[in-house]
Amino acid sequence: MNTEKIVPAYIGHIWRFVLVFSLLFILCTISKIAHGKNHKSIKDTVYNNSGTITNFSNVQFDSWAYFSNAHFRSWANFSDAQFNAPAIFTSVQFDSVADFSYANFNSWAYFYDANFNSWANLSHVKFDSIAYFSHTHFFLTADFFRAQFNSWADFSDAHFDILADFSNTRFVSLAYFYNAHFNIFADFSGSYFDTLANFRYAHFDSVADFRYAHFSSLADFQYAHFKKKIILRNVYVNQNVRFDFNNSVLPDTIDLSNNPVLSLELRSTMDFTLADSLNDTKNIQQVNYWQELNRLIKFYFYPHAISFESNRIHWINLYNTDVSRIKIDYTHFKLYFKDIDRQDTLSRDLSDDTKASIYEQLLKDFKDRGQTDSYEKLDIEYRWFKGNNNPLLTGFIDWWWRFGYEKWRIFLHSFIIILFFSLINFFLMHKLNDRNNGVYQIDLVPEFLPFKYSENSVYRILRRLWFSLVYTSIIFFLLTFKIEKINFAKPISIWIMFIYTIGLICVGFIANLILQK
Repeated sequence: MNTEKIVPAYIGHIWRFVLVFSLLFILCTISKIAHGKNHKSIKDTVYNNSGTITNFSNVQFDSWAYFSNAHFRSWANFSDAQFNAPAIFTSVQFDSVADFSYANFNSWAYFYDANFNSWANLSHVKFDSIAYFSHTHFFLTADFFRAQFNSWADFSDAHFDILADFSNTRFVSLAYFYNAHFNIFADFSGSYFDTLANFRYAHFDSVADFRYAHFSSLADFQYAHFKKKIILRNVYVNQNVRFDFNNSVLPDTIDLSNNPVLSLELRSTMDFTLADSLNDTKNIQQVNYWQELNRLIKFYFYPHAISFESNRIHWINLYNTDVSRIKIDYTHFKLYFKDIDRQDTLSRDLSDDTKASIYEQLLKDFKDRGQTDSYEKLDIEYRWFKGNNNPLLTGFIDWWWRFGYEKWRIFLHSFIIILFFSLINFFLMHKLNDRNNGVYQIDLVPEFLPFKYSENSVYRILRRLWFSLVYTSIIFFLLTFKIEKINFAKPISIWIMFIYTIGLICVGFIANLILQK
């Protein structure tokens, strides 16, 4: 994508915004001076003191509709109204339903700093000129269903406390949601963004739904803050689309399913690697050594489980999606699998073959891009998926050497096993290494009597412990072990064979590592 073309276009929108609103301010000032008396009859007015409806339904405003600082205590009905001149609703207070459904704003619609304390019904509204909702506060549902913005739609710093319904809305020009706050649900499903969609610094505290949305230019989510879930399922994009998530805080769940052909520019991807995935874990906390010890113990015994606790994990759905157009750092992600139909009423688990296909496609993508850490984490996850029918064996392989990714574990485990065997042999030395009645006698190791603590000093205990370690290590690592020397008449000979067999396995792994190097 030619970013040199996008940036000037973006700046052009900003200059256009400044120019138009400068003109708006001048015209408002002139209009106030010229028509001050008439304006006072409408502005700063309290409507509905008697509880009746203020009815402007089907009214045609051929001159300025000036409601600045007005206070509507009951239902304000502007449905099907025609605003042929600028409509000024700055700092208006709507205590009850504000119904602008099917209204047409043929000139500026200026709702700066307005408060909608109840349902704001702006469904099917047509804005032919600038729609300015900056710093507007919607305390309940903000309904812009099937609205059409033919010019700049400015919702910068707007607050949506419950539902922001922009489903099937069309933004012909710039959709400007800079630093907007969506507290519960932001519904942009089926919306059309014909030019730049600016959600920079926007806050989505719950679900941000963009399923079936149409994007034609840059979708700017830089520095946006997502908490729970963003849905980008079944999106429609043209050849010039680019999604920018740089420095954004990603949510717990990202649904990118059912995007088999993301026709993004060939040099562009939906890149999540520059997002701030660790934002919630950057706070400096006092070190709790007991917790750190507990974490290390878990890491040793359950390496697969602890890997998902070390960092914040984002669940991502890539079913039926072109993964070559998605770029993620998988150290902060984990796949989840759901197939959801068009009506989103049914969901079913995918077959194992389909899941395996997603794993393999993503593994290939990581390998082609040289993302070794992401490849390793996904490959381990994939091996657990394939070994789910035999969790004990899979868990042992994971514990033993992390499926070959943590080979140092072999040396650690070999040392631990030798220590464990040596502690047992400490009490069996008189039966194992006796020249006449032992099981397997080694000349380098002295003979010992049965162990009795009351008859042994610290020196004798340490000496016995040392030689039990030497005896065990010789059997463990002795490649020239002579089976014919074993006294099979004694049942304890099985213990010697067990030590030797485990030693052969460990030596085999160690030799393989050395030869690979």
